[in-house]
Amino acid sequence: MLPKLNRLSTKEIDLLFKKGATFRTPLAIIRRRVTDSTLARFAVMFAKNNKLSSVERNHIKRQVYTIIRKELEQYETGADYGILLSQRMITMKDDKRAEELSPILKHLMKSNKTDV
Repeated sequence: MLPKLNRLSTKEIDLLFKKGATFRTPLAIIRRRVTDSTLARFAVMFAKNNKLSSVERNHIKRQVYTIIRKELEQYETGADYGILLSQRMITMKDDKRAEELSPILKHLMKSNKTDV
């Protein structure tokens, strides 16, 4: 799990969806919003139509947060990220999900250095 300082609140997630830029892939939709914060903050979300139990949702969230935590210092400070996972990503096996999600997140790290 990420430290609480690096997670978004519900209010901040609403702002992210209203004012954030969108980056789409076949496996996830990633929203990004520049803020005044001195940290990179994240939220992992699912579409409402995904019929998952809370155990399954939390398992997937923990897996995604673990991938993010390993590279946390590489993300641009002062940015909020919302990761909305697709149905295809949710139905993958755990090892395959981590393998597919890592390049997407690494692409975001590279793009941050050229933004602004």
